[in-house]
Amino acid sequence: MSGMRIISIGNSIETKQQHHLSLPNKSKKLIQNGKEMTQQINTSEARVYVGTYAKYNDGSIFGEWLTLSDYADKKEFYTACRELHNDEADPEFMFQDYENIPNGLIGEYWISDSIFDVLEALEDMDESRKEAFLIWCNNGLELLPLSGDRFKK
Repeated sequence: MSGMRIISIGNSIETKQQHHLSLPNKSKKLIQNGKEMTQQINTSEARVYVGTYAKYNDGSIFGEWLTLSDYADKKEFYTACRELHNDEADPEFMFQDYENIPNGLIGEYWISDSIFDVLEALEDMDESRKEAFLIWCNNGLELLPLSGDRFKK
């Protein structure tokens, strides 16, 4: 009777009560969101809508969707961003939207140095590992570096 416990009530009346591991509602929601995210995310279709702050401040949301798989690395991606906004001398890029990119790898004005490595690694992960990783991404990836001595053995 694993998971069962006998409880005495009053005049030696016994009842059986089954116990289940229960997670707080927040954890249940995070796990569910992580499962939904693994089913929805397609890293080969990761893309970013790239505009600039100057255009935005002038009332324009001009930009384009750039698909990350079209670029070998972050340097090549930024080169494409500069070509897109070559009408500005020193454009400040604004990542106005993104799709199929885990939280914590991109923000309005930055993109992780490791984004291309992480997206490639996600492609090779089984669903269980991908799910765990995406839950972690949604809960503070930005608080930890993705590389560095503290992660080396």
